[in-house]
Amino acid sequence: MRALVIGADGFAGRWLTRHLIDSGDQVVAGVGPHFAGDELAADEIVAVDVTDASALAIAIQAGKPDVTYYLAGVSSRESRDAIGSAVAVTITGSVGTLSALSEHAPGSRLLFVSTAQVYQPSPDPQDESAPAKPGDVYGTAKLAAEHALTTLADVSGIRLSIARPFNHIGPGQREGFLVPTVASQLRDVANGEATEVSVGAVDDVLDFSDVRDVVRAYRLIATSGDTGIWNVASGRGRLVKELIGQMVQLAGSNAEVISKAPASYAGPKTLIGDATKLRGLGWAPAHDISDTLRDVLDTYRVD
Repeated sequence: MRALVIGADGFAGRWLTRHLIDSGDQVVAGVGPHFAGDELAADEIVAVDVTDASALAIAIQAGKPDVTYYLAGVSSRESRDAIGSAVAVTITGSVGTLSALSEHAPGSRLLFVSTAQVYQPSPDPQDESAPAKPGDVYGTAKLAAEHALTTLADVSGIRLSIARPFNHIGPGQREGFLVPTVASQLRDVANGEATEVSVGAVDDVLDFSDVRDVVRAYRLIATSGDTGIWNVASGRGRLVKELIGQMVQLAGSNAEVISKAPASYAGPKTLIGDATKLRGLGWAPAHDISDTLRDVLDTYRVD
């Protein structure tokens, strides 16, 4: 299987390329402008500006993919309100990829990685038929891209699948997200540089999966031959406060956790995924949440 991963230098992208290589695929990694040239599991690495149609064409001609994984997106918390970049990378980039595939890799497959943020928070687990009502720019851009790709897929001759991952965590995630931010502060406490861990809102109930399980799901969906929308989720909600407490305990720390919700916080929310459809393909999480948290803590050398 020849695979092209666009957004290969991101958190999930790096784990996906590694999983594809380990699965015996030939992998071309499409990386963005901030790629530092560090280690990345791939047979070939190409720079690609997803807003540039000619750059996309070059990457696809180089990859000659049987399946393309589109993971490019605006992922940092600070950038999620940037409408221009969300539209350019998420919508323009994914539609441009579909168009370039139609011309240079007809009959191939495209897996577009969307987000669970397209769903409205609810105490009930959300399956793929749940109403879409995103509450931020990030989710709105992903949903708009979903609609555009779905509309154009039939005429493009490209087989389209859409993955909606819920929260995923693991080694290599950048600080600014909950788990690595807590791990970094626990390291500082262990080193005597701090006495407390400072976090935002802790009353949300969210669905966390190990990134290594998530990327296994991506390949399984992409190679199944099926199209449509697929939730990628553990199916279990975890109170953020309890997850942080678990990290403190695993680190053997006595750090005090200080929570201060941001001014924009609208109150506790619950967002849990129903991945029954994905489990029908034989997928199941292989990593226990405690093991995932230990692996993250280990990268920060917290014993």
